[in-house]
Amino acid sequence: AADEERSRASTPRGPPRAPSPAVVAHHHLLLTPSSAAAALRPDLGPAAAARAGSATAPRVSLADVGAACHISHFAFASYGYLLYLWARPRHRGACELLCPGGCCGAVGPGGGGAAAAAARGVPGTKALTRQAILQITGLPAEDVPFIRYRSDAANRAVLPYFISVDRPTTRRHGGGRLPPAIVVAIRGTLSAADVLTDALCEAERADDWLCARDEGGRPPSAASTAPPTPLYAHAGILAAARAVAADIEGEGVLDAMLEGGALPLCAAREARAPREAAAADPESPQPPPYPHRVVITGHSLGAGVAVLLGLRLRAV
Repeated sequence: AADEERSRASTPRGPPRAPSPAVVAHHHLLLTPSSAAAALRPDLGPAAAARAGSATAPRVSLADVGAACHISHFAFASYGYLLYLWARPRHRGACELLCPGGCCGAVGPGGGGAAAAAARGVPGTKALTRQAILQITGLPAEDVPFIRYRSDAANRAVLPYFISVDRPTTRRHGGGRLPPAIVVAIRGTLSAADVLTDALCEAERADDWLCARDEGGRPPSAASTAPPTPLYAHAGILAAARAVAADIEGEGVLDAMLEGGALPLCAAREARAPREAAAADPESPQPPPYPHRVVITGHSLGAGVAVLLGLRLRAV
């Protein structure tokens, strides 16, 4: 038996078979670290899997790849200080968050780090999360007007997220010629509660929430953007998207940024202060207006929520 096994192992194999049309039509052959695709089609190697996907997938321009790479920093930052510390060797991450410019080198974009934020009365873990967001995105503190910490959310289904401003003048990670934008970044799976949300994988109707309605709550007419077929979504992701959308609407920060009004008190002091000072003294330098373009991003569970939230905001 051992000889036969060695003989089979030494026999050269022919080229991988082309995937059947049924597999190509109904499965995206994604190569993942979990090797799920390899288990589904053990006869399909990486090159053949790539050819199977590229046959039907639209080509993506290098500009779009660069834009996605740039925005991915915001998605990464949404995980806060825990992922920041995990990504830095030894004690470097903690030092950068606690005292950038003190014991670790040049002053970072956070303006004093988490230690300074704690001295101003910001609780420790929140200060670490805020500083991690500033370090990863490279944004100045005034361009991150709102961070939703899970501990502050009345609805426990709300995923942590933050609202920021991406300007060409403050970019550290490229971004090419991307126009300025307000970026909403939503955190993915990190806690046990998130795992339970992932497990709620039944299909749930999403038409009523994703489709635009008039002021009376009536569905759109047949001549409008009504979908020709029912829309379904992952039940857990849909519930999280509903919760995040309601939280964003309730806090009013995104609406105020888009409408050019005063930021509500829930916005960060660093973001409110220059605008309040400019409003009090019209002769002082005016802060730049907020962009009218919105980008929603996330990773893992946050990516699914970002897709549904984008469809919802586009509809309303």
